[in-house]
Amino acid sequence: MKAISSPLASPSEEHQSMDGFWENVLRYQRYFVTVLLGVVWNFVEPLVPLFKRPLSAIALIGLIVGLLTFVALTLRAMLGLTAA
Repeated sequence: MKAISSPLASPSEEHQSMDGFWENVLRYQRYFVTVLLGVVWNFVEPLVPLFKRPLSAIALIGLIVGLLTFVALTLRAMLGLTAA
């Protein structure tokens, strides 16, 4: 007859399961970074040919600066930040 095991794991079993836990945590962080880089790459790749012509490059840089300024000003207004 088999003995019924305790629901509490032994310290060595608990240590092994924690090693697996931290390994999974690191694996998901690497996965997140990989997905994020893939999204950025797919966003930037179509814009690269626009930088080959000076006129479209200037327009694209202006658009990017304008969008960043818009986001910064919107966040400042939403958070109630003022220039000190």
